[in-house]
Amino acid sequence: MLEIRNLVFRYSKNDSPILNGLNLTLEDGKIGILLGENGAGKTTLFKTILGIEKPESGEILFDSVSLSDKKPSERARMISYVPQNPVFGDLTVYETVLTGRIAHFGLNAGKSDHDEVKKVIDYGKPGPGK
Repeated sequence: MLEIRNLVFRYSKNDSPILNGLNLTLEDGKIGILLGENGAGKTTLFKTILGIEKPESGEILFDSVSLSDKKPSERARMISYVPQNPVFGDLTVYETVLTGRIAHFGLNAGKSDHDEVKKVIDYGKPGPGK
Protein backbone atom coordinates (compact mmCIF):
# COMPACT_ATOMS: atom_id res chain seq x y z
CA MET A 1 0.00 0.00 0.00
CA LEU A 2 1.20 3.50 -0.80
CA GLU A 3 0.35 6.09 1.82
CA ILE A 4 1.15 9.79 1.77
CA ARG A 5 0.59 11.88 4.89
CA ASN A 6 0.55 15.69 5.03
CA LEU A 7 3.03 16.10 2.17
CA VAL A 8 4.29 19.63 1.58
CA PHE A 9 6.59 20.52 -1.31
CA ARG A 10 7.77 23.83 -2.74
CA TYR A 11 10.56 24.48 -5.21
CA SER A 12 12.07 27.30 -3.16
CA LYS A 13 11.47 28.84 0.26
CA ASN A 14 9.84 31.92 -1.27
CA ASP A 15 7.42 29.98 -3.52
CA SER A 16 3.92 28.93 -2.60
CA PRO A 17 3.64 25.19 -1.95
CA ILE A 18 2.97 23.05 -5.01
CA LEU A 19 1.77 20.27 -2.71
CA ASN A 20 0.26 21.50 0.53
CA GLY A 21 -0.84 18.96 3.15
CA LEU A 22 -1.50 16.25 0.54
CA ASN A 23 -2.89 12.96 1.85
CA LEU A 24 -3.33 9.87 -0.32
CA THR A 25 -3.82 6.15 0.20
CA LEU A 26 -3.54 3.67 -2.65
CA GLU A 27 -4.39 0.13 -1.61
CA ASP A 28 -2.67 -2.96 -2.97
CA GLY A 29 -4.34 -4.41 -6.04
CA LYS A 30 -6.18 -1.18 -6.86
CA ILE A 31 -5.61 1.14 -9.79
CA GLY A 32 -5.30 4.82 -8.95
CA ILE A 33 -5.82 7.69 -11.35
CA LEU A 34 -4.34 11.11 -10.73
CA LEU A 35 -6.17 13.89 -12.55
CA GLY A 36 -5.52 17.61 -12.47
CA GLU A 37 -4.95 20.72 -14.49
CA ASN A 38 -1.56 21.55 -15.96
CA GLY A 39 0.67 22.83 -13.17
CA ALA A 40 -1.45 21.26 -10.41
CA GLY A 41 1.49 19.19 -9.10
CA LYS A 42 0.90 15.72 -10.59
CA THR A 43 4.46 15.31 -11.88
CA THR A 44 5.88 16.90 -8.72
CA LEU A 45 3.99 14.32 -6.65
CA PHE A 46 5.48 11.47 -8.69
CA LYS A 47 8.94 12.99 -8.36
CA THR A 48 8.60 13.18 -4.56
CA ILE A 49 7.39 9.56 -4.39
CA LEU A 50 10.37 8.48 -6.50
CA GLY A 51 12.81 10.53 -4.40
CA ILE A 52 13.81 12.84 -7.26
CA GLU A 53 12.44 15.79 -5.27
CA LYS A 54 12.59 16.07 -1.48
CA PRO A 55 9.44 17.20 0.35
CA GLU A 56 9.57 20.04 2.86
CA SER A 57 7.54 17.93 5.26
CA GLY A 58 5.22 14.97 5.38
CA GLU A 59 5.64 11.26 5.01
CA ILE A 60 5.61 8.80 2.12
CA LEU A 61 5.16 5.17 3.14
CA PHE A 62 5.21 2.03 1.03
CA ASP A 63 3.92 -1.07 2.84
CA SER A 64 4.24 0.91 6.10
CA VAL A 65 7.95 1.62 5.46
CA SER A 66 9.09 5.24 5.15
CA LEU A 67 10.65 5.88 1.74
CA SER A 68 12.67 8.81 3.10
CA ASP A 69 14.95 6.30 4.85
CA LYS A 70 15.65 4.36 1.66
CA LYS A 71 18.65 4.71 -0.63
CA PRO A 72 17.76 5.33 -4.30
CA SER A 73 18.67 1.74 -5.20
CA GLU A 74 16.39 0.36 -2.45
CA ARG A 75 13.54 2.67 -3.48
CA ALA A 76 13.93 1.55 -7.11
CA ARG A 77 13.32 -2.05 -6.05
CA MET A 78 10.07 -1.00 -4.37
CA ILE A 79 8.61 1.44 -6.90
CA SER A 80 8.94 1.78 -10.65
CA TYR A 81 7.68 4.53 -12.90
CA VAL A 82 7.26 4.94 -16.64
CA PRO A 83 7.17 8.62 -17.65
CA GLN A 84 4.45 10.00 -19.90
CA ASN A 85 6.91 10.62 -22.72
CA PRO A 86 9.61 7.97 -22.31
CA VAL A 87 12.83 8.37 -24.25
CA PHE A 88 13.77 4.70 -24.52
CA GLY A 89 13.78 4.42 -28.31
CA ASP A 90 11.57 2.00 -30.20
CA LEU A 91 10.52 -0.41 -27.47
CA THR A 92 7.39 -2.52 -27.37
CA VAL A 93 4.91 -2.10 -24.53
CA TYR A 94 6.29 -5.31 -23.02
CA GLU A 95 9.89 -4.03 -23.19
CA THR A 96 8.88 -0.66 -21.73
CA VAL A 97 7.19 -2.33 -18.74
CA LEU A 98 10.23 -4.59 -18.33
CA THR A 99 12.43 -1.49 -17.88
CA GLY A 100 10.61 -0.97 -14.57
CA ARG A 101 12.30 -4.16 -13.33
CA ILE A 102 15.90 -3.11 -14.11
CA ALA A 103 16.63 -2.41 -10.43
CA HIS A 104 15.91 -6.10 -9.81
CA PHE A 105 17.89 -7.71 -12.61
CA GLY A 106 20.58 -5.34 -13.92
CA LEU A 107 21.47 -6.48 -17.46
CA ASN A 108 19.64 -9.80 -17.84
CA ALA A 109 15.99 -10.31 -16.96
CA GLY A 110 15.11 -13.67 -15.47
CA LYS A 111 11.92 -15.74 -15.57
CA SER A 112 10.52 -14.03 -12.44
CA ASP A 113 10.97 -10.62 -14.10
CA HIS A 114 9.10 -11.76 -17.22
CA ASP A 115 6.39 -13.28 -15.02
CA GLU A 116 5.94 -9.93 -13.22
CA VAL A 117 5.67 -8.05 -16.54
CA LYS A 118 3.04 -10.50 -17.76
CA LYS A 119 1.05 -9.95 -14.55
CA VAL A 120 1.15 -6.17 -15.04
CA ILE A 121 0.13 -6.36 -18.69
CA ASP A 122 -2.63 -8.89 -17.99
CA TYR A 123 -3.98 -6.94 -14.97
CA GLY A 124 -7.66 -6.25 -15.42
CA LYS A 125 -8.12 -8.53 -18.42
CA PRO A 126 -11.08 -10.85 -18.00
CA GLY A 127 -10.05 -14.44 -17.35
CA PRO A 128 -11.58 -17.58 -18.83
CA GLY A 129 -15.33 -17.76 -18.44
CA LYS A 130 -15.71 -14.09 -17.48
